[in-house]
Amino acid sequence: MNLVTVIGGANIDINGFSARPLVMGDSNPGTIDRCSGGVARNIAENLARLDVKVNLISAIGNDVFGKTLLAECKALGIKTRDSVFPQMNSSVYLALMDNLGEMAHLRKKIEHIRKSKIIVIDSNISVQAIHFIVSNCADRPLFLDPVSITKAEKVKACIGAFDTIKLNRIEAAAISGLNINGKKNLRRAGEWFIKKGVRRVFITLGAEGVFFYSADEHFFREAARIKAVNVTGTGDAFMAGIVYGSLNGYSNEQIIRFSLAVAGLTVQSRKTVSEKISVTNRKIANSVFNS
Repeated sequence: MNLVTVIGGANIDINGFSARPLVMGDSNPGTIDRCSGGVARNIAENLARLDVKVNLISAIGNDVFGKTLLAECKALGIKTRDSVFPQMNSSVYLALMDNLGEMAHLRKKIEHIRKSKIIVIDSNISVQAIHFIVSNCADRPLFLDPVSITKAEKVKACIGAFDTIKLNRIEAAAISGLNINGKKNLRRAGEWFIKKGVRRVFITLGAEGVFFYSADEHFFREAARIKAVNVTGTGDAFMAGIVYGSLNGYSNEQIIRFSLAVAGLTVQSRKTVSEKISVTNRKIANSVFNS
């Protein structure tokens, strides 16, 4: 079975759902759901649900939230033994925060990381940690999710070291410095990343779809029109689809169709990761081979 290592954030997501259209500045009756989240952890769960052997390296606290994260990872088959377990409370956002402790931990785990077929990084970890992984795993396929505009700044100096990147329009603009409006500018952005050394670029455009760029091909694919319940975790699901498709030799076209199907199930779920994601789900399986 293939092994993927995902490095980055793990936390508890708290999602509020208003029973009626949201009215700012007023009380909005509704419900609150709590579930495990974090970019790296979400990607890991999606992959585990697709029967991929996955190792999560993150920071997980020793409180009830941390115990919940560990228990759910164990139930899903996600390995967490290479994570760090600080004696502190978890929060709704928890990443490897202390640079020195983080670096020492990664140095001890680098040989485990290097054994992976694909290494996925999110930008919740520090600049130093990102550069350490890049420097020591340059011969492995490195996949990147920049997470946000602010965190995307961390990867500017080493963006060319990544085989594959998945990012949205504003993250692409933040890294490249280009004004990305319209398909012509999407092509310019794709070309910029390829010239820097990236092999494949997936620019997600929300409900519009996805733009793909590589040295050999570039194209735009629309997303199916789906009523969104919760958009949290949709990009993480798409990234997991890219990893899964890459492991299984899918073409770039097939990867996008598969990833859109996984993301489509996610956006219809109240949870950050849809429980309907599996290799036996016909909606996902059929997406690969039916254009």
